[in-house]
Amino acid sequence: MKCPKCGAEVAAGSRFCTSCGQSMAASQPAPAPAAAQPAPAPVSAPAAAQQPIRQYAAPQQQYAQAQPQPQYNIYSNVPVTEANLPPQYKPISAWGYFGLGILFAIPIVGLVFLIVFSFNNNNINRRNYARSFFCMLLLVAILAVIAVILVLVLGVRLESIFSSFDPRYYF
Repeated sequence: MKCPKCGAEVAAGSRFCTSCGQSMAASQPAPAPAAAQPAPAPVSAPAAAQQPIRQYAAPQQQYAQAQPQPQYNIYSNVPVTEANLPPQYKPISAWGYFGLGILFAIPIVGLVFLIVFSFNNNNINRRNYARSFFCMLLLVAILAVIAVILVLVLGVRLESIFSSFDPRYYF
């Protein structure tokens, strides 16, 4: 069957054209009304309110629950799950990160573990966390050195300013 609007080939029994969306009801022959059923009485409505109602076919899975799609390995068609991850990519739990933070906070032993885990490839997540903790530690150390230098340089000036300060004069 051909669409009357665009001329595209449409499967028999289709309600709409797949190319332009034209209703195919106008081009299909109307079925003969049954003799036993009386025709419904027309309902009068204002002319402005009588607009053709367009019905669109709803997608088949419109109301279905959205299921998360599994990620696939790019080299094989196997879904990536925690069970088939290589050991170096296993995720670390929140308590694991908490424990590593406490371990790295120990003064000497924590620094040794921090350096070892920063260059270890047994677990990529642990390595990345150790590197970020190490960068934060370096940032804090640099800021502490800058603060000490500022106190030493400005300390002499502040001492000369406060040596002339007499609290009895101001209070």
